[in-house]
Amino acid sequence: MKWLSLLWSVVLLGFLALFIAYISSRPSTGTLSPTFGYFTIFWIAVCILSPIILALRLFRIIPSPSSFVYILTGTASLVIGVLGIFYIAPTDKVENNMGTLLILSLNIIIGSFVYIDAFIKTIPGLRKRVKP
Repeated sequence: MKWLSLLWSVVLLGFLALFIAYISSRPSTGTLSPTFGYFTIFWIAVCILSPIILALRLFRIIPSPSSFVYILTGTASLVIGVLGIFYIAPTDKVENNMGTLLILSLNIIIGSFVYIDAFIKTIPGLRKRVKP
């Protein structure tokens, strides 16, 4: 089930990337392309939702590590972190973007934590299970 959730999360993120590329394919009149705005909004949404979903998993509100929402936010966080560092790190303005690099590194850490929890070793939660 967790591999199926991973597959569907990759497919969903791929369709989202294609959709954003399609709606921003019109020529831009400004300095920045609309794609930058759409991906920035997506990045902010992932930066807000990933810690929330991770906290819900740690408190056992999301009981299964193979939950689709859990794996989707982990995949999105990992992809955004890796691609962001890939595109920002080679620039000569890295010293001005230390906050951005820190947030992207946190995205990679959260995504890695989700993958370790879901695919390698289940991390125990903070809430104890009540035995009947």
